[in-house]
Amino acid sequence: MRVMMSKKIARKIMCGFMGLVVALSMCVALVPQKALAAGAVYVMKDGSKLTSTSDWENILLIIDGISSASSVSYDVSTKTLTMNGMTADYFSGEITKFIVKGTCKVNTIYYPGTINVTMSGSNASLTIGKIHSDATGEDFTPSKAVAANMIKISGGKLSGEKIVAANKTTKTLKVNDLVREKGKTAATSATYQITSVKNRTVTFVKPAKNASGKVTVKDTVVLSDGKRYKVTAIGDKAFSSFKGKANITSLVFGQNIKKIGKKACYNCKNTKSITVKSAELTKKKNVGDDAFKKVNKNVKITIKLKKAYEKNTTKVAAVFKQKRVGYVKTWKLQ
Repeated sequence: MRVMMSKKIARKIMCGFMGLVVALSMCVALVPQKALAAGAVYVMKDGSKLTSTSDWENILLIIDGISSASSVSYDVSTKTLTMNGMTADYFSGEITKFIVKGTCKVNTIYYPGTINVTMSGSNASLTIGKIHSDATGEDFTPSKAVAANMIKISGGKLSGEKIVAANKTTKTLKVNDLVREKGKTAATSATYQITSVKNRTVTFVKPAKNASGKVTVKDTVVLSDGKRYKVTAIGDKAFSSFKGKANITSLVFGQNIKKIGKKACYNCKNTKSITVKSAELTKKKNVGDDAFKKVNKNVKITIKLKKAYEKNTTKVAAVFKQKRVGYVKTWKLQ
């Protein structure tokens, strides 16, 4: 009887033990060291991005709780993670560099070593909840991580516990500075010279390098300091010294032009049309000598003023009919 009881007890103990083993194994499978939630992305050694995998040996990086898989890319060769407007719960794996675009946020970074953070764009920002050191088990705020050289920032700075793009220092403009429109190059912007900082006025010096066809001298331009300036003059030889003048077929002068310099359009033989929108050119001295000499002999000059200034049309036309500026009878002046 005792033997039978012992066997039954043994079987019960064994069953209980096996059940415990199964339960524990399920817990381990379901709750690894860094538990994964929905929205995880696994970056593999071949560079592929997967949303699920059991190939743990070939995982380089885990991004959990990510807002969108398309908001990140990973360069396997340099271990660089580029994030664009991304939010995530945590990163864990091999990362040596972050490139941050737009507004990004991650709650936890499991620290693999020194991370270089590069801010790309003036609106880039990265909010990090904490940086966890696997080596020591400590949690660091971004400021403490920067102080400990765990994070190095390029093109940005710490603002509280957020990494933001550094504001570029804006150069203060002064009279006689040669400048272009904000955000443009010599190929796409005309060159201007500052004539007054207080009144924000400039002279048109020369066209953009790629200028051709119809070229407009604008009413106003926004320069590198972010401020808007009136274009009140066209400089001496502004178009005649331009290497691509043969490609300019028509010109439009903005409504703020008060002066046109000497030889401004001298020998622009392919310029067949000039539109004048400024009502300020009413005095003979407003246009310099030879300003339009040797332009196309059949050039059509149109005085096109705003309705409120149409009374000045005759005076402006008279300025262009001066022989000293280059006028010939074959011009079509209207």
